[in-house]
Amino acid sequence: GLRQVFDGLGLAFEVVDDEVRVVRGPVLERLGRRLAIEEVRTLQQLATHKWSDLDPKWRQLQFRGVKDANAAATLQNAIAGVIAANAVRQLEAATQSLNWLWTPQDTSILVYSQAEDVWSRLQRPISLNYHGLRLDDLLIDLGERIGVTILFESGVLERIQADDRAVDLVHQNTTVLQTLERICGATHTCFEVQDYGVLIAMPADSERPGLRTPPAPPAVECRVVAILRVPVGDDGTTVDFPFYEHNVPPEFRRLLEQKLPVVIDELRKGS
Repeated sequence: GLRQVFDGLGLAFEVVDDEVRVVRGPVLERLGRRLAIEEVRTLQQLATHKWSDLDPKWRQLQFRGVKDANAAATLQNAIAGVIAANAVRQLEAATQSLNWLWTPQDTSILVYSQAEDVWSRLQRPISLNYHGLRLDDLLIDLGERIGVTILFESGVLERIQADDRAVDLVHQNTTVLQTLERICGATHTCFEVQDYGVLIAMPADSERPGLRTPPAPPAVECRVVAILRVPVGDDGTTVDFPFYEHNVPPEFRRLLEQKLPVVIDELRKGS
């Protein structure tokens, strides 16, 4: 009974000595955020029924990044072979056997690939506060914070002298994806999203530093259009807050387009 309640909330529990600790279950861990109301309702239905007993409304499937032309039939067959207490656990076991993942999405179920999961985690908002940390340790810590394995192509750490690079990085409300793009641009490396995580590598001569392969989701423009620089101490330390084009309201973009040529012209006159 307790497991059923927890399954319906995306939670799990573990017994440590004489204590019961409530932790995030697999669904919440993959989402990386709170459940929406419709998602809770979907989980409640999955937790209180077996898959075969569910109303068809709660068995609607969506697939993302899954390379199987008959994905729905493949998943249905995998679920049919699972003996479990409810549809939550049937889905978990079935998708694991196929190297897929799942989460509720409104009143449907989203089934997606391992690489899609990595992309989703890379775009979670985080805050950074690193001082004097080695570059390789910083990258590994970034991965651990979002549950993504960071690996390095043979020889890449030596090429960029990662052992000797002490990094200061302070940033609020950014993403690991944006941070990787900046680091790879500064170190002339690239990164590649794979099923197991992210590979940091040296780009081929024809490739630009940064992202080696385009993301599976629709590309999002991440051009910085303005930077707010704020002093945070008496020693000259500052924190930069970039404003990205896709986050700027349309009316401010139009204002930027009007004012930017004037500013550039004034700078030219001053020089």
